[in-house]
Order: sequence, then structure tokens, then C-alpha cells
Amino acid sequence: MGHIHYPSQTTYWIIFNDNQTVVKGYGVTEPNQFTDSVFTFTTYLDETEWKTILEQHGIDPDPDPEPPE
Repeated sequence: MGHIHYPSQTTYWIIFNDNQTVVKGYGVTEPNQFTDSVFTFTTYLDETEWKTILEQHGIDPDPDPEPPE
């Protein structure tokens, strides 16, 4: 089970499948937040490293926002 509780700095995380080949989830936990999961987190303190790994898996962590209607 994964826990990130009020980290001392912004923590970026990815949840992979058991083989570490498929990204099942990802996100960011700020110092004033906590995140729990039944899955194990792979954590990063470097945003660029986190983004690079997501991009290697075909995920854009900064998608364009939806245009207003």
C-alpha cells in the first residue's frame, strides 16, 4: 500500500503495473496534502525526471487545458 503524507517537498509519483512496464496512474502531492493508494508509488522529487518517464510511456503530464465553452 502506498502512502505519501505531507511530504517536506513536492513529490511526483507514478503507479506502475507489476512489471513496471505500464503506467496505471500518476500525480503530484504537495507538502500540504496526502495521498494514499492500495498500490505502491514510485516517487520522484525532480519534476523533469518524472515528466521524462511519463513521456517515455506516451503520457503528456501537461496536456493543453480544455478551451472554455
